[in-house]
Amino acid sequence: MMLWELVRKNEARHVTDTTEVSTASDTWAVLKSYTISIDVEKALVWYIKPTFNSVQSQGLRAKVNGQYFFGLQGVSALKVVQPRWGLVYLQPGTYNVIVEGRHLSTSSTDVVKLTECRLGSMRFSDDVKLTKSASQSVGAGTTLTVINENVTIPAKRRIALGYTKRTVVKIDVVVISGNDKDVTFRNPTEGNGTDALTVRLKINDSYVAWKERYEHEPQYYGAGTQKGVEMGSYWTPFDVSDSQSSFNVKVEIINTQTASDTAYVYVNVYGSPWLLYDSFISPVDLLVTFGSTIYIISEPLVLDPTKEVRIGWEKAVDRATDVYYSQSGTGILVFNYTFDVWSPTIPDILKMMGWGASVMKIAADIRG
Repeated sequence: MMLWELVRKNEARHVTDTTEVSTASDTWAVLKSYTISIDVEKALVWYIKPTFNSVQSQGLRAKVNGQYFFGLQGVSALKVVQPRWGLVYLQPGTYNVIVEGRHLSTSSTDVVKLTECRLGSMRFSDDVKLTKSASQSVGAGTTLTVINENVTIPAKRRIALGYTKRTVVKIDVVVISGNDKDVTFRNPTEGNGTDALTVRLKINDSYVAWKERYEHEPQYYGAGTQKGVEMGSYWTPFDVSDSQSSFNVKVEIINTQTASDTAYVYVNVYGSPWLLYDSFISPVDLLVTFGSTIYIISEPLVLDPTKEVRIGWEKAVDRATDVYYSQSGTGILVFNYTFDVWSPTIPDILKMMGWGASVMKIAADIRG
């Protein structure tokens, strides 16, 4: 008996724009404006590639109906800027996506360039989602929690392969300073910025380290600070329970300026067991009979990384014997495995990875 499920669905391609545009404006100017229609509740999938021709003072930010999902403004050695991607949960409706740019350099040759913008939409089964924004005045020398939200994780669900076990969630945070001061995203062991808004992230009341922050990345030739707007990203797997559960997200703002500042905070959360992680995890508890064959089709979501799906488990001593079978590759990866030697009930025997990609379809040919 063949069981199957399409776990990534309702897909639409809205924008594929590789026409480079630029601005030399010293105030935020619209570089691109797109109107898109969302037919069912799902996630906006976005990819933005900036190009800066200057060593400093250039920025981009993007929003959907006023909800910012991307932002950076460098004031020191910015030369090479990595593209960014993310997911924004949206209800059905018509949306305006705007990409803005500005430069603060005195050089007349400095321009801000948007090299590429891609927008699509889709929905995962068993998705985790939150779109939230808030603004608050933060007094000089004070700390304020501007966002405090519980995010729902759907209950464990019976699927063709067994049961959902873990869900991968991506959290993007954009912060804008009302005073147009530096905005800096800091990790738990790092000090606060100077004359700035410092941003820290808590998950279930514990500080966590950002996975991506523009001002601390090796693409910058020199230390960086962000004037006016900055973005940080974090992603992690969460266990799925027998009943609906949740995790808590807090965004904390520390104002080290000598005057109060209004912090505008935008949080976009989206995830699913079918969003592949940046290291191997087991998103599924297998429950198929001995002799059955499982199938997992994975492919690019935004990026096209090398994906891998494997059968095996960690042994007591590392002698390169943890993996019995694996398949890997870019593009569309079709994995299949027949349980004719090993039991599918061994905990975490099925693992997968491939950040920027996802599972598209799962299936099981049940025997016995």
